[in-house]
Amino acid sequence: MKESEMAETLGITKDTLTKYRKANLERGVHWDCKPGFAVEYLDAGRNRVQQQFGLEDTPTPADEVMGIVRGFPRNDRLIDVELEGRMVRCRVRNRELYVKGMEFPMYPLLSVDGAEMYVVKGKPRRKGRWK
Repeated sequence: MKESEMAETLGITKDTLTKYRKANLERGVHWDCKPGFAVEYLDAGRNRVQQQFGLEDTPTPADEVMGIVRGFPRNDRLIDVELEGRMVRCRVRNRELYVKGMEFPMYPLLSVDGAEMYVVKGKPRRKGRWK
């Protein structure tokens, strides 16, 4: 299984998975790749990653939720979102397309430090309009 596919399936970021692989996994035993090609995880590597992050053998995909834009922090790739009465952060590609009060779909990410982070699913067609 490729590293990007594994990160998406497990619901963790690819950067988190890459950092863990470089620090804790051994090439040839847990993963392998040819120059210029994507990293392929072997069975031992998949099992070890699942144990490290406390994930099941058959993970379920993250549930999509609807959020409402409430603010814009200084970081251009983040927006503050209201979700079920609480404020969370959501990663976006270009926050210029979002306006306060806009509703859009997003899904949660599992992070190493336990911070609650979400990622937008897709992107708006125009400023302030999802579809």
